[in-house]
Amino acid sequence: MLMLEQSFPGLPVAHKVKDQLEVGKADVWAISGQAGDLISARVKPKDDDNDGFAALDAALTLVGMDGTTALGNTIVYGVQCAVPTTCASTCAQLERRLPYSGTFFLVVEALATPGCDGGPYKLIVSSPGGVAIPTLQLDDIDPPVSPP
Repeated sequence: MLMLEQSFPGLPVAHKVKDQLEVGKADVWAISGQAGDLISARVKPKDDDNDGFAALDAALTLVGMDGTTALGNTIVYGVQCAVPTTCASTCAQLERRLPYSGTFFLVVEALATPGCDGGPYKLIVSSPGGVAIPTLQLDDIDPPVSPP
């Protein structure tokens, strides 16, 4: 083991997890971090038909420890997708400095956008503080969500 995190504490540590969503469904991922950690999360739809396009338009929301309240002051924006989507959407990315230590939830929702019908995705979460690996808490649920 190289122990790079300890040798270079300011470098962001990225954790990648994968799942799949149908339109109108959501996945809820738990992450833990410390107050002041700057986290970045991004949803990357995947090409499931090998046609050069992804069929998922996903929204991404950071929810507080209460499991119901979206954290205000979270910067959410659309970035160009590595694999273009069939509905010409952008990929959701967010950034937020955690307001307190504890467990938070990332909600990935498959939007009902004309031309997109859901599909596989990769969720990438990174932080210089090294937030915990995202853990799937709720799979393919109907939004709005209420994490455990």
